[in-house]
Amino acid sequence: MSGLAGLQVVDFSTGFAGVIASMVLADHGATVVRIEPPAGDPDRELPAWAQWRRGQQSVVADLATAEGRQRARALAEGADVLLESWLPGEAEPLGLDAASLSVANPGLVHCSITGFGPTGPFAGILGYDAVVSAKAGVMNYQDGDRPRFPAVRGASFAAAQGALQGIFAALYVRDRIGRGQHVETSLLQGLTPYDLYDWLGPQLPASFAGRPYSGANYSVIHGMNGFTKDGCFLEFSNYMPHLLAAFLEALELTEAHAEAVGRGAAPEELREMVLRRLYERTLDEWMETFLRSDDIGFEPYRTPVEALDHPQMVYNGDVLQLDDPVLGPTRQLGPLVRMSLTPAQPTLAAPRLGQHTVSAFVPWTPPAPPSEPAGAGPLAGVTILELAWFYAAPFGVAMLADLGARVIKVEDARGDPHRHQGMIDEYAGVKALAGKESVVLDYRLPEGQEVLHRLVAKSDMVMRNYRPQSAQATSDEALRPFNPDLVYLYAGAYGSDGPYATRPAFAGTMAIAGGVRAFQLGWDAAIGRRVPFTFEEGLERLGQMRYDGGALLGGGDPTAAVCVGTAMALGLLVRQRTGHGQHLETSMLCSNAYLVSEACLDFEGRDGRPHHDADGAGPLYRLYPTSRGWVFLAVTTPAEWEAFCRVAREVTGVDLAGDAPASVSTGRQGETEALAEAISEILGARTAAEWEGLFVPEGVACVEVARRSFSAFTVTDPLMTEAGFVDEVDHPLFGRHRRHGPVVRLSATPAKGGPASTIGQHTRAVLAELGYTDDEITELRAKGVVDWPD
Repeated sequence: MSGLAGLQVVDFSTGFAGVIASMVLADHGATVVRIEPPAGDPDRELPAWAQWRRGQQSVVADLATAEGRQRARALAEGADVLLESWLPGEAEPLGLDAASLSVANPGLVHCSITGFGPTGPFAGILGYDAVVSAKAGVMNYQDGDRPRFPAVRGASFAAAQGALQGIFAALYVRDRIGRGQHVETSLLQGLTPYDLYDWLGPQLPASFAGRPYSGANYSVIHGMNGFTKDGCFLEFSNYMPHLLAAFLEALELTEAHAEAVGRGAAPEELREMVLRRLYERTLDEWMETFLRSDDIGFEPYRTPVEALDHPQMVYNGDVLQLDDPVLGPTRQLGPLVRMSLTPAQPTLAAPRLGQHTVSAFVPWTPPAPPSEPAGAGPLAGVTILELAWFYAAPFGVAMLADLGARVIKVEDARGDPHRHQGMIDEYAGVKALAGKESVVLDYRLPEGQEVLHRLVAKSDMVMRNYRPQSAQATSDEALRPFNPDLVYLYAGAYGSDGPYATRPAFAGTMAIAGGVRAFQLGWDAAIGRRVPFTFEEGLERLGQMRYDGGALLGGGDPTAAVCVGTAMALGLLVRQRTGHGQHLETSMLCSNAYLVSEACLDFEGRDGRPHHDADGAGPLYRLYPTSRGWVFLAVTTPAEWEAFCRVAREVTGVDLAGDAPASVSTGRQGETEALAEAISEILGARTAAEWEGLFVPEGVACVEVARRSFSAFTVTDPLMTEAGFVDEVDHPLFGRHRRHGPVVRLSATPAKGGPASTIGQHTRAVLAELGYTDDEITELRAKGVVDWPD
């Protein structure tokens, strides 16, 4: 039986965040009833509907009528979870707001997903991904000339994971406090996991300038792109000395590289030396060479559909065969989280419109009587042991620390390498370490294993991401005897076993392997395109790829990390529901494929052509220059199109009403270049700020593109502070600073983000909790088993 069987969910949401959240809930056994308008959800036009809505029910309810609202409210009053994405204030007239529904259904967990949050100057702007990115600085101008369109919907994806974590946490604490609560997240908050470092730099005291640095100094070839003589592109991630050594050995460039470095060769000379060597062979030849070593991090570019052919995706069961009544036989993404005792088992196709209008019934269950007062974070009392490094898994655990869990991070005396990836020690690790305690422990030693086992015995969950060959002492099999009820998550790059399991990976290669980068670039084929080009043409293409690559949202680490947080919250809730802990797995590979799931679907007759370019996805979802500055325009419904035409006509006298595209519901099909030219001419008549002031009050998402970066926006814009989207904390080294707040907020059990810890800061206190005396702790340090800063 799946872990969420018996859970009742009513879904009113639209957009990518809602469909991903519902997809995960349904895959893991929840009954998800999708409420649709009479014309159907606009996303039904997309092939991805077959994947996103598999296993769900469809009920038609016209919320513009009393009968439709009554039907919808009846379903909501019997649900465990309600999911919606209305603008602030839209739910109240429908009688479907959290306050009204909680009276009839005190146990309801009501989850709201907005664009910019429930309050503030942007709250009324329609929350499309690119609109939020434009306002928040994600499209900030590159090379000083113009903004770039981020096709990857990272804001929605991370908001979906925040919503899921909030839902699971609210359900987990519901038994304790005897009621549900309002869970809120936004696409703006969803952007914050992708902002790893730059938000902190401007806040550091001037005294940190020039401070000695003990970390690695990366060269241009540690993580680089290259191309082969048959026209394929690869990315490499070899950020550890032994990985770089293995890479150079495979290229037969060890001595040449050492000689060049010894004479002080410029970075571009080193890069060109590697690029020319790569250009000597075909992709297949290099694949054979690189796969001989388990210490070379590399991946060839793949599109989302090509990601379904990745040997590790197939081995893991991350590719699902499912017949759809519209598309026929399909290959789809499998479940996001693999669970050993309560596996997700999606077997049903997406529903026809209104298929369950008559039959859908959500029984009302009286809430449990209150047993404890609310107040602390929903995961207060939960202890998580982290055996991991870098960002792709640890930040996911930091998200649960934001929800009140206690997180104890075990590391060696040098500390997590992520601490030393910036130009100041500890700088790069601050975000992934937020809210955690640090214990320095060498569990290779017998005494260290004893300490580790005591920690496991007192923990609810363990998360590990080390490669299998490096983690025998910390495997599930090694630790479960000390805590049979443990929720254990392995959150590696590829998986715990299989053809790629022992291979190294970092953010870049996993975004490449999952199809994210090729999707952003608008490619219809990557590994499948073998069209040779000259070396000079390859250099030119690399330059354009860097320019169009969507840097902030294209990294594979944040995407994987937010899924780690979801998996752990799910595992904790399922343990509560079943009484059993179990083994869970996520992978960076599958998580990144989920980010581009709209294109990660294969079926006969699939249209593989790119549907976006560097400016947008058709004339109605696009960047436009104005008389001063740029705007992003998002028009996806007939009502929005009518409003756009009305405002444009009133301001410029130009009437576009007769030029409506064949399909406006997605803004991506049937548009013409002529329409784009007409809109461009209209928008050139005023400034970007003026157009925003004219369109937004009329319900049209046409917003000025911010020139400042997202990092600057998060620490300087009053919206972030007033909305509670940033917290202030005191770091042991860096002092008081702002940090991004939790991605999700809960009304009855709010939590607050904490500061990062330094290496070994909590070693002595944690050992004392485990029963060690002061003398025993001192002796363990003398033996090199534990350590702490003096």
